Amino acid sequence: MSDASYFDGLGRALTDAGRFQPTLVIDRDRLDANADIAARKKPQSHGLRLVDKSLAVPALLARLMTRLGTQRVMSFHLPITRAVLTAHPDAEILFGKPMPAAALKQALQQAGAEERQALTRRAVHLVDSPERAKAYAEIAAAFDLDLRVAAEIDVGMHRGGFASAAEMKSAFCGPQFSRLHLEGVMGYEAHIPKLPGFAGGPAGERARVLERYRTFVDALAPGERGILNIGGSNTALGYGPDLANEISMGSAFLKPTDFDSVELTDLLPALFIATPILKRVKAQLPGPSF
Repeated sequence: MSDASYFDGLGRALTDAGRFQPTLVIDRDRLDANADIAARKKPQSHGLRLVDKSLAVPALLARLMTRLGTQRVMSFHLPITRAVLTAHPDAEILFGKPMPAAALKQALQQAGAEERQALTRRAVHLVDSPERAKAYAEIAAAFDLDLRVAAEIDVGMHRGGFASAAEMKSAFCGPQFSRLHLEGVMGYEAHIPKLPGFAGGPAGERARVLERYRTFVDALAPGERGILNIGGSNTALGYGPDLANEISMGSAFLKPTDFDSVELTDLLPALFIATPILKRVKAQLPGPSF
């Protein structure tokens, strides 16, 4: 089907639906096809974690969870986290960014028994520094509960996280951290496709990212390797079966313009902003005709 025919069809569908105002359109057939392609292209040894901030419509997230057979979710915003935990009793949340200690404390104070259990048993909280590890340990002790945690590690993007494996390991040492259960690491590397050739290009940077990632994984005890998370929509499908055991993806399934990358060539855009055409005019500058 040509682009013209495709968009003519979308236009007729919007007219038939009586949508005469700006409308966000999701092509469900393309969405499903993109999900199937991603499932085939990723290493079969890798689990798939869906990023809820990029799929922030309950029916959309649920559709992909069912299609891809995954209950793993990466979450970034506590109200959405709580909604996902409630809507999907089998979901496991990995936070994609550290939650302020005050926010975690408030959430636990306000939660009923069932929700508090979900926030401690089905949510893995992200720790990015010794200071946050200490704050979370104090909260766990104050509420007399255990917290599942993963370490955010800096594999080259330099937006935060532990800078070295030694720093990561030392952050959880000592009896005061006994209520924190380190279950793995999360390394985000969205900078890989942006590296210019003179700096080694994407291929060179991916190799460096994997080298850094390995130093952190090697420092983990066998019982601390349940979650070895890496990737984002623009990078996740470029890994082999080594090192990590899960990848995170969200926007790729919809493939907006920002995600028109080499690794996602086989996927089709499935998200569009449609707006009525008010008029067609011949382009002409105002002022003197010359």
